[in-house]
Amino acid sequence: MPRPTNQHGRRSPRQTLFLNTCLSSAIVAALLLSIASTATACPFCVAVKPTLSQQRTGADVVVFAEVVEANDLEQVFRIHGVFKGQELVGDTELLAIPADMAREVGTLAVLFGNLTNDESLGDARWTPVTVNETSLGYFAQAPEARESAEKRLGYYARFLQHPDPLIAEDAYLEFGHAPFDDVLQLADELPSEKLRAWMSDLNIPQERKGFYALALGFPRSQKIDAKNAAFLREIILAPANDFRAGFDGVIGGYLLVAGEPGLELIEEHILANPEAAEGDLRHVASALRAYYEFERSIPPERLAKGVRLLLSRPSLAATSIIDLSRWEDWGALPEVLALYDPEMRPPVALRRAIVGYLMACPLSEAEAALTQLRTADPQGVAEAEQFILATGFEASMPRYIVRCGSMRRLGTFTTSRGEMFTRSAQVIARTDRGLEVGEVLCEATDKAVEQLPSGSGKGQILRGMTHDDENEINRLRADQRREFEIGKKHIAAFGLPMQLVDVEHLFGGERIVFYYLAENRVDFRELVKKLASEFQTRIEMRQIGVRDEAKLLADYGDCGKVVCCNTHLSEMPPVSMKMAKVQKSTLDPTKISGRCGRLKCCLRYEYSTYESLRKELPPVGSNVVTNQGKGRVLAQEILASQVLVEMEDHRRILVSGSDVLTVLKRRNENRKEK
Repeated sequence: MPRPTNQHGRRSPRQTLFLNTCLSSAIVAALLLSIASTATACPFCVAVKPTLSQQRTGADVVVFAEVVEANDLEQVFRIHGVFKGQELVGDTELLAIPADMAREVGTLAVLFGNLTNDESLGDARWTPVTVNETSLGYFAQAPEARESAEKRLGYYARFLQHPDPLIAEDAYLEFGHAPFDDVLQLADELPSEKLRAWMSDLNIPQERKGFYALALGFPRSQKIDAKNAAFLREIILAPANDFRAGFDGVIGGYLLVAGEPGLELIEEHILANPEAAEGDLRHVASALRAYYEFERSIPPERLAKGVRLLLSRPSLAATSIIDLSRWEDWGALPEVLALYDPEMRPPVALRRAIVGYLMACPLSEAEAALTQLRTADPQGVAEAEQFILATGFEASMPRYIVRCGSMRRLGTFTTSRGEMFTRSAQVIARTDRGLEVGEVLCEATDKAVEQLPSGSGKGQILRGMTHDDENEINRLRADQRREFEIGKKHIAAFGLPMQLVDVEHLFGGERIVFYYLAENRVDFRELVKKLASEFQTRIEMRQIGVRDEAKLLADYGDCGKVVCCNTHLSEMPPVSMKMAKVQKSTLDPTKISGRCGRLKCCLRYEYSTYESLRKELPPVGSNVVTNQGKGRVLAQEILASQVLVEMEDHRRILVSGSDVLTVLKRRNENRKEK
């Protein structure tokens, strides 16, 4: 069999969207907020992955192929059909790509390819998706992205909860990425009877049920509100001993279908119930927050009354005060002020929320109260006021931890108009570098901010990503290929000792960053002038190390997950061979090295635990007395807290560390280990 050229192209940045997330309690807020925007996707569908249709649109080449040869490093595919890019595929029959997961010979897959430096398949970045004949037919018949929403979603509605997991997930994701107004138009394609049956199916993931529950509240041509309201009411009244994923969808759907009587039941059973679960309270708070913004069939003052019930909950008081401030519910002033005890001094988040409320409140009583607090607790109030003024933070503006740019920089971001965002929401943000695309990771609670690495930046979220923004991102990615080639050409022309690794064109166009490897410092001043003249924008040359190169370009590790440096690692401390030795890992560098060629960062994760346990055991070579006699330690079983001891009669036994009575002679642990 002829061997194709190995593919070692760079992975597309869109692959970073394949991160596992949890459904946060803020999802309901973003969901109902999205009702007012045709460009906002359905947030109750936790769409953290692109759909097959989106991958097809974003790819240069899409082929249907079969695995004909496979090993741990690469897989060889024989092309059977071309969905897109026939002119690029030509008469190519075989493709070899790095193995992203185990696949046996004969496995069918759809391969999505993005060209990199030149227009050849040999430099493409490939994303394979394993399929079967059924899912292949589903993909082949799916409407293209340019088709009308009614046609596209009408097609995918037929495949929700299909027996094939790939088909069911992809159909669900199509609704998750669709503008919410488009989803509302498909209400009659989502029969209430079917939705209720899915809600009762124990095998369906709970987070999906959040969307199905909300859909029960959609307006339909056939009035069945009473049945849907009764169904959702039963779920709300059921005992809740733990976090209920998707429960925010239940609350949102029930508010839509039941109106003010539904709010009364929620208040009685959850908001005013001292035994209510914490997760349920957060879900309800988010639903009320969003409902106030865009669904005014329940009077605003009535919703605010429900939120006031949360002021007695320590963990929710701060966010509730922020909501009341945003809604300009100044009648809550006495209740808010009662939470500030100068002698006890409230927690930082609560103190800032109260001070922010008083600063925003136009009533003279609020100004007088703030003056009194400045006297009673000058340090606490001053800190809160300084924080608000220094950061531009207002009581009406939530904060989030956002990850931006190719190097995945973390920072604390405020919102421009107090919008709520879900985890993994794609946003346009302003940073110290300019306009960038970012990903929301979580709310910026005090605890979350403490976990940020030193030097983390700050910024502002301007808006959620729109369809026009996605088109602009695709255009910039296409430009980056050309910019990479031009940069590489000029580097060669100037004879500079540097290797260009990647190019990042900021969303706002203010800057193009060229990432490069070099053994020594490089004088690139003339190169920068040339590039700035050619591209008519600011040029930044950023020298990186091999670990940073993997952070930019690597995809999956040997474990089958996205490499750590491309997900949660913001700092990469050194890793030594001793860490592998202590954990009894293989010492073969080829097996414990990552995509960067250095020792894997994960060797450090459990090292401190191994070290602390190891120090509790007698060292290898020590003479010990056990409850079975004297002997010499031959080996340590660290996780089991045991040692292998050779007794005086040459028997070898495993002894628990607690059964070692005395260490007669301890080996010098300070000597250099061989």
